[in-house]
Formats: sequence, C-alpha cells, structure tokens
Amino acid sequence: MKKYLIKVQPLTHLHIGSGREFEPINYIIDSYKAKTTDDKTVIRYALYEFDEMDFYANLDESAKDEFLNLASAIDENGLLRIYKFINKHKVTAKKSHYHKIAVDKAVYDEYNKRIGKNSK
Repeated sequence: MKKYLIKVQPLTHLHIGSGREFEPINYIIDSYKAKTTDDKTVIRYALYEFDEMDFYANLDESAKDEFLNLASAIDENGLLRIYKFINKHKVTAKKSHYHKIAVDKAVYDEYNKRIGKNSK
C-alpha cells in the first residue's frame, strides 16, 4: 500500500475530539483574563470540569438547601434549573475544578444563550 504525505488547510473551524465525555452537571463554561506574550490582557474562554461532591461541600448551608430542593424536583425543567444554579455559583465550581479546557467564543456564547444569561 502506498502512503502519501499531504498538507491540509481547513476552510472552517475543525473539531478533533478526544473521546472524552462530560456529565451535564460537572462543568461550566466561563471567560477569564489572560496575558499575551507582549503583556496585553485578553479575554479567553474555558470549560471547567469540576468534582460535584467538592462543589457541593464548598457551598454555604443556604445554597446546599437550595441545591437539594432543586435536585429533588421532578419535572421537565428540573435539570435546566440545576444548570442555572451551578452557573449562578460558578465561582465555587471553578474553585472545585480539576480540568480546564480552552473553548472558542462561539461555544461560550451558545452556553450563555442556553444557560448562563438566564441565571442572573
């Protein structure tokens, strides 16, 4: 079998997955400030994967009660309310993160369109 060495230039964004999957309630997507090599501040975007048990342990008692009430509610919007709760407490989630993955602004915008902006 012949092998060829080719050079490819994508015309659009290209996603090459790792096969890794994320549970719906163990990540948030947020922006952060970063410094460039020439010392300019830029906004970047990341998915923060966090440990749910650490997240819960770091909530104050009032937030823990709210979370338990949300988790006990069984209806069609229950999961969305949990997403919004986690996003509302994203500082706590980010403190509990163990994996940070850069994402494109379009991913950040879509996340906020569906979850983030509605939780404020």
